[in-house]
Amino acid sequence: MIAVLALTAIILVMSAASLATVLRTRRDVPVLAETAAPTPATGWPRLSIVVPACNEVDSLRPAMQSLLAEDYPNLEVVLVDDRSTDGTAAVADALAAGDARVRVLHVETLPAGWLGKVHALHVGVQAATGDWIVITDADVVYARGTLRKAVGYALERRRDFVTMWPELTGGGPVLRLAYAGFVTAVLLTIRAWEIPDAKKAAWTGIGHFMLLRREAFERTAGFSWLRMEVVDDGALGLMMKRSGASCEFLNGAGQLRLTWYPSFRAMADGLAKNMYGAVAHYRVARLVQVSAFLGACQLLPLAAAASAPGLTAAYFALTAATGAAAASWLRLPISSGLGLWLGTWLQLYCLWLSAYRCLRDGGITWRGTRYPLAAMRAGLRVAGAATSGPAAKSFSLPSGREIEVVSADEARILVQELWREGGYVRHGLRLEPGAVVVDAGANIGVFTIWVDEHLGGNARVLAFEPVADVHRLLARNLSYAPERLRAFAFGLSDHDENQEIRFHPRMTLWSTRDGTMDETRRDELRRSSGRMLTQLAAHLQEQATWSERIAGKVLARLPRPLGRRLAAGAVASMSEVQSVACRFRPLGTVLDELGIDRVDLLKIDTEGDELRILQGVGEARWPRIRQVALEVDGSGPERAGAAVAFLEARGFRVATEAQLIVGVTYAELGCQRHQPIGVYARRE
Repeated sequence: MIAVLALTAIILVMSAASLATVLRTRRDVPVLAETAAPTPATGWPRLSIVVPACNEVDSLRPAMQSLLAEDYPNLEVVLVDDRSTDGTAAVADALAAGDARVRVLHVETLPAGWLGKVHALHVGVQAATGDWIVITDADVVYARGTLRKAVGYALERRRDFVTMWPELTGGGPVLRLAYAGFVTAVLLTIRAWEIPDAKKAAWTGIGHFMLLRREAFERTAGFSWLRMEVVDDGALGLMMKRSGASCEFLNGAGQLRLTWYPSFRAMADGLAKNMYGAVAHYRVARLVQVSAFLGACQLLPLAAAASAPGLTAAYFALTAATGAAAASWLRLPISSGLGLWLGTWLQLYCLWLSAYRCLRDGGITWRGTRYPLAAMRAGLRVAGAATSGPAAKSFSLPSGREIEVVSADEARILVQELWREGGYVRHGLRLEPGAVVVDAGANIGVFTIWVDEHLGGNARVLAFEPVADVHRLLARNLSYAPERLRAFAFGLSDHDENQEIRFHPRMTLWSTRDGTMDETRRDELRRSSGRMLTQLAAHLQEQATWSERIAGKVLARLPRPLGRRLAAGAVASMSEVQSVACRFRPLGTVLDELGIDRVDLLKIDTEGDELRILQGVGEARWPRIRQVALEVDGSGPERAGAAVAFLEARGFRVATEAQLIVGVTYAELGCQRHQPIGVYARRE
């Protein structure tokens, strides 16, 4: 019983923290209905509403009529009928015939490897012409003025992504209890007031309303990265936040109204397709862990009632207060929030029903298409996102600018190359104020910042980094000048594709798509670790700072067996690898989309993708490129020779140089096959 009482006391503290979280949300998260709608000084931007609809014949017309009654002055509605079989297509066509602002796109077939709704969103956003886009569901009813308020708020607060929870209506008492449980769980999970803070990991997306700036969306990997993500709205919010977009969550009560489900049975059936994936990531072990935790929090206070009725009463009081605070804030009946204890059990029922059906059927069926369980697991993007990725550390550049880094040692390597050795601007390459630079393989943005500082803040840089967790730091580091220094959350290649990268969390600069190169590098560095340690000791003793010289002397005096063991351990640690799904696009396509007619320097450092990126420029666009600096990695001189021949054939004068590590070439350390070659090309 002592253990029960102790655990109940812990649960009581957690319940108090939950109440504090909801109260903090109520205090710090704006209610859109209570905000003004300032008219932008430059006029209202063009706004596209993208509405995916599948078998929505009963709800589509009233939802669309509310949208078309809006007084937003520069509006289009892109209605995507996703293989409907119930008359939705006819309703959509009738709406388009009656209002020129409506365009209907009929999806007849679903490409392999896509969830239907995500594909419909992809089709709709591609067709949209607005500078801003609202993604909304086909059953959401809008109060007049909602669009002006939302767009005005986003412009005034300089937000790139705004999402809102609607006012939920309809249903009986059981459904309202389930609503309260669901809403409270969302508010406790997302820490909504932290979402606008770029330094916080908090993010969310609510599919009923997501307003996004097209320019910011184009910096992301796009819907193709989310093509099999069952929590597509949350994943879009995650993708926007990680791309460096300024995001915010609002309370949409009074502006958006939704009868989400007609009954609790319908809610359980509706959530069956995605709740197992959203909560348990399609893993039985995680399902058991989540259920055991929530069940213990629900039941242990009851077990303590006989010995400590005060603890039990306090628990139920805190739980009821938490639910009531969340419910009333979103205009749900307070009575449904008071029953949060029961609402949580209803959510657990929905979770287990979802898991049972998914495991029984070996997958899910959504919009008439069956998806196997393995494909759903592989397609997850949200799973573990809040805690994944390398931890950020603060680092000072020579200019005094503070940036966030994964590894201070990596940052020191880059500073040495750029601030002390000139980096990529050598062998006749020059940069002048006003230069346009492409940074392929931007990592955390040190080269981009060097260019900006080198040119006195008079440069435009397009920085590409496909690994989401590294890109998150890149976007933060460039956030001081986002109009000039743009961070894109995808890599460059010769065609549009999604592929896994071998990501090194302890040495992110080594991340590559080339597995053979990765293994060769690891083996050569391991064999040469003793010589590398000796050279590093000598190199450090020649440096300017006393700390580096002392470190060099310490390394030089280590017993050789111990030194070799330490060096081999360091190589093994740096070689730790994870598979990360990333998106890649051709540079030529991106330049066309952005309307860029010249590139003063194309810098490429992508650990094996150099030729793909060069080929992705496209022959017709090569006259726009004035200088190229790239590092060819990992397969000896033949790959460097191919890059040189490629550039010379397009009119460049090319110089090459063996890259150094700790003051000597890789070849001198015994890493002949891994020797990187710097290639510097300029037009005559």
